[in-house]
Order: sequence, then C-alpha cells, then structure tokens
Amino acid sequence: MAKSKSQKNQEVDALTSELQSAKAAVVITMTGLKVKDNWNFRKILRKEGVKLEVAKKTLFKIALNKAKIELPVDDLTGTVALLVDHEEEARAAKLAADFKKDHPQVELQKGTVRTGDKWQSFNQEEIIALSKLPSRQELVSKLMYLLNYPTTGLVRVLTAVPQKFVGTIKAIQDKKAQSAELRA
Repeated sequence: MAKSKSQKNQEVDALTSELQSAKAAVVITMTGLKVKDNWNFRKILRKEGVKLEVAKKTLFKIALNKAKIELPVDDLTGTVALLVDHEEEARAAKLAADFKKDHPQVELQKGTVRTGDKWQSFNQEEIIALSKLPSRQELVSKLMYLLNYPTTGLVRVLTAVPQKFVGTIKAIQDKKAQSAELRA
C-alpha cells in the first residue's frame, strides 16, 4: 500500500532528526539479504546502539538535504539502508563490514562522519578503510598501556635490585649452612 504524503513527511522528519544528532552515517545496499539475516543484522546493530533506517532513496535524499549532508544516493541500486551511529564515528562501518564477511549481499557504499559542525563524506574505498580502523575502546586501552608502561618499567627495575640483593644473601646463607653441615 502506498504511503500518503503526510506519512512520507513524517518519515523524512524522523530521518532528518536522526541524522542531525548523529556522529556518523553509513549507506549500505543489501539486495538479496534474507529476512532472517536482516533481523539478525538489526539485532546486532541494536545491541551496539546503531540504528538501521530503510526508506526510499528519494526520502533519504530529502532527509540528507534537510540535515545539510552532502551524500548522493541517486546512483545506488537495490535496497538502500542507512546506518546511523550517535556515539562513535567508525562503529557503524565496522559492524557492517563484519556482517558482510558472512553475508556478501551487504555492500558498504558511502558514508559521512561529523567533524565539528561539518560533515566529511567518504566514498566506498574510504568507508571500507574506516571500517578497518581500531575502535575507540581499543585506542584508549593502547594509550593507557603506553602511558603506564614507563612507570611500570621503573617500578620493576627498582624492585629487582632489592630482590636480587635478598636472593644473593639467601644464597650465601644457604652455602654457609651447607658447609657447616659438611664440617660436622
């Protein structure tokens, strides 16, 4: 059943408000994806806090224009979906790329990331490269390791000297006890 103009306007308004508060948006095509796989993909995305929006390309185009995002979708064919992430820049692309490994019907097409007040658009190759970057959590843990390493190394060196000293004294004591047993 066809949607009325007011339903389309509501859908465009919802998409626009979703995009205006997002940090990243990734356009994917998923023609031929089975319904069960689609629901599994949505479940994975929902668990991670990423929204999957499916609409006609014309509605996407209108919503993107209203949100002042330059991301052409006219040239795409098939079922077009938009992954919207409000927290991280690369997570939506990473989740889509991970899902694509088992489901070749999913194709990362384009993407955009908010940098301050402006949006930076990415083509297919760039969005695939973005999906391969480490997550924010991985980067933070690596940074914490690098910040803690000098302190940890210093503590190890400082504790090694007394430990070796105590070990040497213990060895001398054992040797003297052994030689005293031999004499007796």
